[in-house]
Amino acid sequence: MKKVLAIILSLAMAFALAACGGTTSSDTASQTEKAETAAAETVTAAAPAQAAEEAVEYLAYGLRNNSWDLSPWMNNGSSGNTVYTLLYAGLMCCPGFGTAFEDCQLDMAESIEYSDDNLKATVKLKDYIVDSKGNKITAEDVVFSYTKAPEVAGTHAAINTYMKSIKAVDDYTVEIELNNAVAGAWLYVLCNNQVISKSWYESASDDEKSNDPACTGAYCVKENISGTSVTFEALDDFWQKDEDRTVYEIVNVKEITCEAISEDTMRCVALENGELDIAWIENASINLFEGDDNYNLFSFYMPNVTTIVFNCSEESPFYDNANLRLACLHAIDFEQVLYATASGFGFQGHDMAPASCYDYQKSWDDEGYYDYDVELAKEYLEKAGYKEGELEIHFMCKTMAAQKAGVVVIQDCLAKIGINVVIDAYDQALFDTYTTDPTQWDMSWQSGNLVTGSVTEAWNFYCGQKSDEGTLGFVKDDKLQELLDEAMLKDDEESLNAFHEYLLETGYAVNAFNEQAYFVAEKGITGVQFNIMENAALNACTFSPEFEPAK
Repeated sequence: MKKVLAIILSLAMAFALAACGGTTSSDTASQTEKAETAAAETVTAAAPAQAAEEAVEYLAYGLRNNSWDLSPWMNNGSSGNTVYTLLYAGLMCCPGFGTAFEDCQLDMAESIEYSDDNLKATVKLKDYIVDSKGNKITAEDVVFSYTKAPEVAGTHAAINTYMKSIKAVDDYTVEIELNNAVAGAWLYVLCNNQVISKSWYESASDDEKSNDPACTGAYCVKENISGTSVTFEALDDFWQKDEDRTVYEIVNVKEITCEAISEDTMRCVALENGELDIAWIENASINLFEGDDNYNLFSFYMPNVTTIVFNCSEESPFYDNANLRLACLHAIDFEQVLYATASGFGFQGHDMAPASCYDYQKSWDDEGYYDYDVELAKEYLEKAGYKEGELEIHFMCKTMAAQKAGVVVIQDCLAKIGINVVIDAYDQALFDTYTTDPTQWDMSWQSGNLVTGSVTEAWNFYCGQKSDEGTLGFVKDDKLQELLDEAMLKDDEESLNAFHEYLLETGYAVNAFNEQAYFVAEKGITGVQFNIMENAALNACTFSPEFEPAK
């Protein structure tokens, strides 16, 4: 059990905080109608990835920011997460967030055998893998990639948290051993690291790594204009056999250009002018396209749930006071928080983890989840030992307008039961600094990037013991950690329900909402496949015969 705790401590440190996107709105009725209309006219979220009989020549996509690095392992943000699956392959492929490990696909691996205790995997590589520069990929390259990735990018730090060792047995066999077979461990290790040539990487310049990398994926870089655009072209001699191509190796598009357009309004204009074929459009702008036969909308739910965390350190009024936490939770109208933050696009889940996780228990949706009830909230406040008007708390968020709008709703809700809320909004750097300081906040708006698609990953992010100070919310609760250990190891109905129910009772943190987001595409695009980070796998889009590319 000590080894499990060590993994929980390490994993809790490995995942970075991320902001929840969205836009503000003051017209609830209008936004309700807008959300319902958009949902009714939205194409299925993810079309099954199918190889087209004939690939279209060109696709233009609008990136949401102008920062990307094409070097191995340097994917960052939505831009990097969009393009990385085009360029690099791994041992296995997870076709989308929330996919169970048994449904993942072999990629560079020909076969994988696991030990009886599920701690070791013997990976047989395909013996015909060659990158875009002609370098043959062997076991030595796999070992190098798994050793180098955590050194190069913090986003891959969890590899060493999950993985105990990796070694080459022969030219095409690798043996990997885990520290502990917690839920999601094999999925993370086998599906979330790019494998590249050791000899190329060690001899290439930084400019070559960024602008002309040796790619193991189905595409290579044709042109990279830093901060402006990047163009990819499908490899004519890609190593993978056609029948074995993963969802990220299907070539339904021969050439893909990603244009950097950070302003949502400008992405909308580019779509309307026929300069883009597809783009991520913010919720506030969806009404520009809904009901228009010239466009298709593709919806999905963000994997990083917006979570409200209580500070349960001794410095906070929420310390050892579940009644006070429950008073706040029942006083907050989370539906109004969703409207203020994300224009009403989304829903409040019934657990801290996203409902799209593969092990999310559907029975949880039939339960209550801190239902909005002002009178009940006042009863809990009295049980907590407070009268109306006696308590003032500090709520910490980022300076993002959408977050602040959501926190203002929370401020108004808590005022109705006599709790005064002071809003402290900080830039990213200060927010990250103050998150670990229990003297700086009582409640906080948090959002964690998830990868493995397991509910226990989300639980561990918020409830795993990070340091001697306890969890993200400074909770020190032995029962909480014991139940989390069990859930991470067993990942079965009994252990998952036990942790879920205990968290409901204690109210240490709450899923405020799961945000719904949209890709908007011209009408000739009939299907969009989403990758593991819920960005579009542009190579696997499906098209009608009438598709006319922007170029």
